[in-house]
Order: sequence, then structure tokens, then C-alpha cells
Amino acid sequence: MSHSFLNFFGLSLLDSLNPFSIGAMIYIVTKAQRFRRLGFLFIVTTFITYLTAGALLLNGRNYFDRLSTINLPAAVKSILLVLLAITLLFLAIKSWKSETSQTSFSDKILNSSSAIMIYAVVATITDLPTAIPYFAALEIIHVSTSPELEKYSILLLYNVIYVLPLFLALKIRERFSADSELLNNFKKCIEWASRRLVPPLILFCSLYFFYLSLIDFV
Repeated sequence: MSHSFLNFFGLSLLDSLNPFSIGAMIYIVTKAQRFRRLGFLFIVTTFITYLTAGALLLNGRNYFDRLSTINLPAAVKSILLVLLAITLLFLAIKSWKSETSQTSFSDKILNSSSAIMIYAVVATITDLPTAIPYFAALEIIHVSTSPELEKYSILLLYNVIYVLPLFLALKIRERFSADSELLNNFKKCIEWASRRLVPPLILFCSLYFFYLSLIDFV
């Protein structure tokens, strides 16, 4: 897996530039009275949810390998690949044009540890279908010849990197006041990086699947 480590590390950094989770984190640490406790719960819950989803997808990858041995007609394979490519193209355009909505919670949620944890689980799961870097990283882990323990250790490392910006937001809030411009600028930088880096990656994947559809058809 050493030859793919740089690609893996780059994917994890790219995936960590999630403006929605970071936006929610910044709102929590700037609005909640118990921002340290609630911010930490948000980070831990997001980490556990994302890691669990990755482990389940990694285990389920063997099932898809068995499905891939089924000899489908070339035209059917091409149609499926085209549909996947169109879906990714739509996601690329949407993520490029869409503005990040302002995250906000009611006072009841901001004062409830369980509500913050539930929100972190739901937000992480609903955002999973667009986590293209995560799927690519899981594929790198799956095709490697490393022992199972090493594969899951790498998956653990990926998720640690994924939540690093959330920890950074919490640490910034601990050192500065809630109305500090540093947090707002940090959020803007993440949103800018996400809108500039993620759409091209999704577009590349879309074009790649278009290319595969042509190969299967020919």
C-alpha cells in the first residue's frame, strides 16, 4: 500500500474539506454555552459514524466483487456506466454552483448533548453519497494486499484526518472569542477550497466512467 499512500493521504485531506460539517461545528462552538463539551461530542460522533460506514462499505466490497463476475451484456454495462457518469456530472455541477447554506440550530438543540449527537449521525450519513474521495480511498484499501488489521488501521487514520479541521475549529474557539473573525475566515477558506477542489474531482470521475462505458460498448 506504500505506493498509494500519497494518493490516500491526498484523498483524506480533500474529504476533510467538508463545508457543511465544518459550518455546523463553527455554529456550535460560537453559539453554544457548553461549546467544548458539545463540540467534542460532535467530533467524536462524526468520527464514529464515518468510520463505521467505511468499515461496512469495505466489508460489503467483497459482495460487489462477486456480482462483478456475472456476465452482463456489454450494452447493459455501458448503460449503467453512463447513468453513473451522468449522476456524477450532475453532482459536480451542483457542488460548483451551490452556495453553502447557513447552518443553524434551535436553542433546545444547542443545549442538548443527545440532540447534537443525533444531528452528527444524520448529517454524516446523508452526506455520505457525495463522499467521492472516501469511496476512492476505500477502493485503494480494498485492492491492496495488506493484512486485514493494516487495512482497518489505514481506514482509522483516514477518519482521524477527516475530523482534523473540526478539531482545529474547536481549538481556535478555545483561544479566541466567539465573535472572532478568525473562525469566520477559517470557514470561508474551507468553503473556497471545497468548491475549487471537489467539483473537478467529481467531474474527472464522471468522464472516467463515460470512457469506461465506451470501452465496454465497443
